[in-house]
Order: sequence, then C-alpha cells, then structure tokens
Amino acid sequence: MVGSGWYTEIVAPYVKGSGQYIAANFSPERFNSGDKREVYWGKISLKFMEKVAEKDIYGDVQLEVFENGKFEKPNNLPKVDIVLLIRSIHIWDEQGTLSEGLKSVFEVLKPWRHIGHSST
Repeated sequence: MVGSGWYTEIVAPYVKGSGQYIAANFSPERFNSGDKREVYWGKISLKFMEKVAEKDIYGDVQLEVFENGKFEKPNNLPKVDIVLLIRSIHIWDEQGTLSEGLKSVFEVLKPWRHIGHSST
C-alpha cells in the first residue's frame, strides 16, 4: 500500500523509462463509508493518484486497488521482479487479511524474485 507515496517519490522516478512502477493502494471511492478510517484512506489514495499524474516526474504509474488482502483486478497485473511492502503487514494483520495479502503478493511475484519489507 503506497499511502501518500513517500517511497513512490524515490522509486518511480528511478524506474521511469526502464521499468514499470505498479502502485497498490486503497480504493479512492470510499467517501460514502460510515467508517472514518475507510474515508481517510480513500482521501489518501485520491491524493496519491493526483500526485502520480505528473508523468514527467513519475512516468506511467500503474494504479491498482488492493483491499481485503487482494487485488481488485488481479488479471491486470504482470508478474513482477520486486514487491515492496511498506507498513502494510501490520494493517493486514489488524484487518485479519494477513494470509490473503501475502498470498496475493506472492501470486504476482516472479519465481525467485524479491520482497522488501519495512515496518517503520
């Protein structure tokens, strides 16, 4: 989950022109939810989408919705070389979707490729 995109500001420009940056985030369409956390993450996701629309900086960022431990449209995803999980695992654990989330990540990862994780 890219959240507001701090790591995106570093990684997306780096891979621009030589690779594909795929950003998984909460759905930006959560504004009608009665859950304040969902509304908050929807707003964060929308701001992120506005940020990465600057193609001269970030390139063609592929945006994917990832909620409840799975990608909304898994068939849109190519197999990838690297997955970065930044502050995601504790959220999945709190939501009870840790197993599903990790399974979904491994399904898009090429064999013998890498997962990076940071909890801070």
